Amino acid sequence: MRAAGIGARTTAYRWLHRYDEGGEAALQRRPYGSKHSNKSPDTVAQKVIALAGEHPGWGRRRLAAALAQSQPPTVMSASTVALVLSRTGFWPRPVAEDPSTPPDSEPSVIRDRRVNQELLADLVMRGLRASHLSASSVAAALLYERVWKAIWLGEVAWYTILPAEPLKRNLLLRSRVQAGHSLMNTGQWWEAAAVLEETRQWMWETERTRFVRNPSTPPSKDLTGGFSVVWDDIWLHCLQLLGIVLRNRQTELARIHFNQAIDGLTTSGQRRRVSSEGQGLQGNLQRDFAKMLLLREGPTTEVLRLLTLAQRNTEEAGGDPGMMGATHTAWAHYYSAQAASARNDPATAEVTRPLDLMQESAQRALKDMRQAQSPILETIAIVGSATLYLAHGLPVDRRQLEDAATYALRYGYGGQARQLLRLPGLEDLLPSAPYVTLRQTFASFGGHSQDGY
Repeated sequence: MRAAGIGARTTAYRWLHRYDEGGEAALQRRPYGSKHSNKSPDTVAQKVIALAGEHPGWGRRRLAAALAQSQPPTVMSASTVALVLSRTGFWPRPVAEDPSTPPDSEPSVIRDRRVNQELLADLVMRGLRASHLSASSVAAALLYERVWKAIWLGEVAWYTILPAEPLKRNLLLRSRVQAGHSLMNTGQWWEAAAVLEETRQWMWETERTRFVRNPSTPPSKDLTGGFSVVWDDIWLHCLQLLGIVLRNRQTELARIHFNQAIDGLTTSGQRRRVSSEGQGLQGNLQRDFAKMLLLREGPTTEVLRLLTLAQRNTEEAGGDPGMMGATHTAWAHYYSAQAASARNDPATAEVTRPLDLMQESAQRALKDMRQAQSPILETIAIVGSATLYLAHGLPVDRRQLEDAATYALRYGYGGQARQLLRLPGLEDLLPSAPYVTLRQTFASFGGHSQDGY
């Protein structure tokens, strides 16, 4: 070490670790500055929103103090915390430091069968922004518990509150689809299926009886919580999510939804759907349909065809990292099924190649998911790859599992948490504290058991 000009053993280990992680490029001089300077704004916002959602009575100073003590620590002033929550719509107006009114007595969106339109608009926008930032438990609480479930409990048919003006109507429909998505991410699959199916049924009947108009000029997604409010986009996403939610229990119905969505994008004439996401959405639908068929039928030629089309369409649409990562995850499952089939068939000797491809696809998926900076997608990639690795007797990355457990606890990813808890030997793979917390939080969590998408 002295010959190399390194005086301390810890310094040598640090440089070796950097070389192992990134090769010679990682040994270049790094700029000085804050440790947190490379964190993306969305990542910081997700952490702030998650903490504020867990503690709705906390003010900005208490939230800032808790963030500074978190692991890893996030240091920001109380005014910056308030600014983040205001800009994301989580705090639409100044909030008292420690409100005397408990969360349970928050104003209801409906009273005496009349809807508070101002509060409705406020909750919808906050919920959509939380959903866009992958803060699923917060989004489900706002969009489902405080809006659509509250309207149902108020004995009002939800579709009767939809305004005639296309933009406002479509914004509320989008909030129902994102409520279903957030319920799915938190593991409340039956509730998700009910919300999505009611939305699909109403949109289908509406199209049959009247001409559906879109907003004359669709607004920027920045003004609609990060989501498209075009009718066809909402319809196609609703079918996609229904296919995912129903694929394990009602396979034929899920197949119908996937086929209807894919046909709508590829057919011509009056039945054609025009999506603002084009080939990207088509690739997503083909990928999710392929995963359903893979679960039911194994690695068939039809699954291979759909995955090939999905990857091509996603790449040609610009190669969004989150969607590319989801496609690589699907390929990992395909190669895993190939390896299992080869192992069970004495006439097939080649098992190593599919396993190599499985690991390569899983690693590419995780890399893409991290680039997408979406906690839910990264959690899905980690839990999915761990499930496959353990099924084939391969070692798993314990640090990644701890990251997945942290995300599940922080953002309320109930479906992924329960899939984690089903991993054999998890108590030996996770440190004691997160394992115990995970089990205490999600072991008796409601909803039927189903893997993430």
